[in-house]
Amino acid sequence: MTETIFTEGLFVIGLNILLVGEFVPKEFGWELTFLVPYSIFMQLFANLWRFWGIDTMNIFLRFGFDLLGLVIAFAGYALYQQCDCCFHPHDKLTVYLKRRASLKFTKYFNIVLPVIIILLCSLKNHAIFAFNIGTVIGFFSQNWIVSFWQERLEPCCHF
Repeated sequence: MTETIFTEGLFVIGLNILLVGEFVPKEFGWELTFLVPYSIFMQLFANLWRFWGIDTMNIFLRFGFDLLGLVIAFAGYALYQQCDCCFHPHDKLTVYLKRRASLKFTKYFNIVLPVIIILLCSLKNHAIFAFNIGTVIGFFSQNWIVSFWQERLEPCCHF
């Protein structure tokens, strides 16, 4: 999973550089500052998930843990947006596309790009990682959950 997430991130960093038309070392450094630990921690949490046996629990318990994980992850996303220090390369790409293309194009692009990268990585690994029920739930609930956290974190964060 680390490889899949990191590969997607590097691909998107390259796409960001192509779309902006210049390589900015400081931005590249900030994107890697986010991407490296993010990729590693996602794998560590997945290993912990398996160690605790959550992946073998019945579907309703897994669903509950998926929801809890998404709420925590989206709270973290809202928090680092408030800090405005470093972003996942895909988030920067989304901001860029919203400014340059239509919102509808950006929405579909954000769905298609990770799916293509996951499929390409699965051809190499002969297995699909980084896609599960949480991916589907997150797709439908991300905006709502992030907005919920942003409203609660904004008064507390004065950076």
